[in-house]
Amino acid sequence: ITKGMGFLIKPNVLTRYEADQENPWTYVWVGFSGEKCEQFLRDIGIDAHTLLFQTENGEELKYLVLDMLKSQTISAADEFRLQGLLYLFFSTIAKNNTPIENKSISNDNDYVQKVCDFIQLHYHQPIKVQDMATYVNLNRSYLSSIFQQSTGMTIQEYLTKFRMTRASELLKITNLTVEQIAESCGYKDALVFSKAFKKTMDMTPTAYRKTQT
Repeated sequence: ITKGMGFLIKPNVLTRYEADQENPWTYVWVGFSGEKCEQFLRDIGIDAHTLLFQTENGEELKYLVLDMLKSQTISAADEFRLQGLLYLFFSTIAKNNTPIENKSISNDNDYVQKVCDFIQLHYHQPIKVQDMATYVNLNRSYLSSIFQQSTGMTIQEYLTKFRMTRASELLKITNLTVEQIAESCGYKDALVFSKAFKKTMDMTPTAYRKTQT
């Protein structure tokens, strides 16, 4: 990214970013949640396929965030104030960012996104590809085909990758046993989990944890 750009980090997605060592940049960030988040993001030109945006109003965004940080209580007054500032934050981005509703988004991409959302919500359960096909009401073979065309990987590969990403986070930030982490990531058998982890990360869960200490 370059000066004046911003980016969206979706929930439950492991992300790494860093500034240039010789010419570092500074940034501000805002975390938010709610039922209408996706709609608001689409309205300002951001979605799962367009995570970056360009703005000429970086200073204005910075001062809005600094204003948000002044709220020190959880009173109704501060809650309304924060929501108002968040709307202003979105409005500032929307001033010179193209809304996504003007772009052509196929139904196939909608199905793929629904599957990704399903996986992110249910990865801790023993879900199967057929469960996802039933969820989006599509033939399993057709769903598998459009998913691979869109993401470059099979649904099962995506599910495994997401589970391993979550597992690696848990290995780093918790003291849960490998068996507990396996279960929390949808594996009843810790040995099966360990084999999948090693295949994905090139080392066992125990070895990976040691590298993080």
